[in-house]
Amino acid sequence: MMLFSTHPDDEVLWFGGLLPYYAGDQGKDVLVINAVYAHYYRRQELLASLWTCGVDIYPVMLGYPNQQDAVNEVIREWEVKNRQPKDRMVALIRQYKPDVVVLHDVDGEYGHSAHKTFCYLGQQAVNRAADETQHAESIKQWGTWDVPKTYIHLWAEDQLRMDWNQPLSAFDGKTGLQIADEAFHCHLSQVNKQYRVEDGGEYDNALFGLWRTRVGADLVKNDLFENIPAE
Repeated sequence: MMLFSTHPDDEVLWFGGLLPYYAGDQGKDVLVINAVYAHYYRRQELLASLWTCGVDIYPVMLGYPNQQDAVNEVIREWEVKNRQPKDRMVALIRQYKPDVVVLHDVDGEYGHSAHKTFCYLGQQAVNRAADETQHAESIKQWGTWDVPKTYIHLWAEDQLRMDWNQPLSAFDGKTGLQIADEAFHCHLSQVNKQYRVEDGGEYDNALFGLWRTRVGADLVKNDLFENIPAE
């Protein structure tokens, strides 16, 4: 699984028990791609959060500046100093070849432009990664990759709602949501702000829509890896 999460703390605020369940309890390989961190201590907070969730793969930290402008302006700012966010994301998908990609809400959850931008770029990257005419440099290294399943937080079509309240054996019976809350408290610079890990609500962190699939529609709708053959 590859999770595109914009800021340190977004990985639990908007995706809830995703990491504790899939990385910690199910033992899936989960790679978090982080777009923005403003200070070194937020990078350290992210690492502590991921380890708390059971993620054992070091994240990719892109180091883009935090922006609240229109999506095109954010992309332009992220391209400063030849960062090439569009091609970088294609290359990451081709390199790691995830079975499942998970993206932010297209409207940026509470409207954050960087969230919107990372989702938009993620959608473009998923499509471009499968296209033999796109980004020849990464094709030479990794080949193309057609992501089997891509989910978007709060996407209205083909929705499923995960149960983050089931006890997880890897965490001595604590739930994914409880572990996500513990992980959020690793973000010491953020815990005194208005954010918190919630169960349900307007930005329900358990609600995802299947935006793109090459393995068929979800029928049981209780697993982001439905229709992905077990290795």
